Amino acid sequence: MGTMGLALPWKARISSTPRERGTRVEPSEHFGGSTSPAAADALSEDAALAAACRSGDLRAYERLYAMHGARMKNLARNLLGGTLTVRDAGGGRWNNASGSIEVTGAAGNVSVNDNNGSVQVSDVKGTLEVRSRFGSVTTRGIQGAVTITGGNGAVTLTDAASANITTSFGNVEARNIRGDLLVHDNNGNVEISGTGGAGVKGSSAAGGSVTIRDSFGNIEMDTISGALDAETSNGKIVVRDARGSVTLKSSSGAIEASNVPKGIRAITGNGGITLTDIGGDTFAKTSFGSVLTERISGNLTIENSNGSVTAKNVRGDAGVKTSFAEVTLESIGGRITVDNQNGAISVTAMRPASGCRDISLKTSFSSIRARIPEGLGYNVTARTSFGRISSELPVTSTGSIGGDTLNGTIGSGGCQLQLTDSNGSIEIAKAP
Repeated sequence: MGTMGLALPWKARISSTPRERGTRVEPSEHFGGSTSPAAADALSEDAALAAACRSGDLRAYERLYAMHGARMKNLARNLLGGTLTVRDAGGGRWNNASGSIEVTGAAGNVSVNDNNGSVQVSDVKGTLEVRSRFGSVTTRGIQGAVTITGGNGAVTLTDAASANITTSFGNVEARNIRGDLLVHDNNGNVEISGTGGAGVKGSSAAGGSVTIRDSFGNIEMDTISGALDAETSNGKIVVRDARGSVTLKSSSGAIEASNVPKGIRAITGNGGITLTDIGGDTFAKTSFGSVLTERISGNLTIENSNGSVTAKNVRGDAGVKTSFAEVTLESIGGRITVDNQNGAISVTAMRPASGCRDISLKTSFSSIRARIPEGLGYNVTARTSFGRISSELPVTSTGSIGGDTLNGTIGSGGCQLQLTDSNGSIEIAKAP
């Protein structure tokens, strides 16, 4: 960017005759307190400089430009709509009505307000507050807390102590946030990324909690050290490596989560749910979408309607409720409860370390197949209509025997094996 200067002959002088219609601010002769020697010297120098300028001394104007030229140019850019650039300054407030703002290297707290241009801020040793209406916001290397309120532009945040971000119609990308992160985005995608020195694509917060609210956008997060609470109205949610408690909600989008040691709650209205390698209790709820879970170390609870359910390798209890779709449970270590309507049920129980675990399966207009390990004792109650009951394991009958009813024991009895069907067959088989 070039500079504009004013060339005058050295002997030229500016007339000191005041205009009749002008306004002049004179220093006040009355002060409500004592003045320090340094302040008195500054006032004296300013008064002498002002007097020299009034007299038309060009050297006074040169001195004025040397002292305040940079600020005057920034003010002019602000008024005319150009870029406002601040470098290696202390803390401060900067505003621009129609242009961009760039702040690099601030020793204190920074506040930036921009109406129609982009904002770029980096290397701030204090806190940062940014308000922007129609431009993008990019920040990097903020040692304090960051608050960003954007209107219609993308937000990119890298390396901050904590962050609170609000925007509309723009994507949000955050990396390496050391503390709490709160994001409200109405119509953009959200990607949280970063940290712990691993250099993983997309990640987040080293220790703080993460809260995200989004509409009509996808959310993708990776390597979250603290608690995570993410919600979107019509977008997909993908989470990998979340070390704290996790709650995910979407109205109409799919949910995918993996490697969550402390358990998860995943709820969506009309999307599928896929959960793998979950270390604690797991809850999944959807409608008109399938649910797939693998390697669940805690208890598993699934509520679905009009969607299939598949769960494999669950160490704890498994409870499933759905309709009009198939339920398949394999290698379940705890109690098993399935309530289905108009869908088949296939269950395989694992051999527990000791004793046995209750199994209760119920459906209609489809089949039930229960596979249990040999050598365990069960009290069997099986009932159906318009179907048959069969068993690969020996059952000692304790009541009436019929094609659609079976009451008895497997082995010495013990746990409950309750199988209820209507208009479907029931099969008891050996687990592999």
